[in-house]
Amino acid sequence: MWIYSSLTWNGHDFLDSIKNDSIWNKVKDGIKNKGLELGQLSFGVIKDLAKIELKKRLGIE
Repeated sequence: MWIYSSLTWNGHDFLDSIKNDSIWNKVKDGIKNKGLELGQLSFGVIKDLAKIELKKRLGIE
């Protein structure tokens, strides 16, 4: 068993991006629809996809 004692700035940024379950589910579904799995993508790419979904939801993009 292990416990994180702190997160990096990128970790906090990512968690803020996927805080909403519907955003996170859209990111996962989008990755699946492309024939990929979460483990095949880098953390940065997944974080960017989450930010794109969040921006769409807010009408920014």
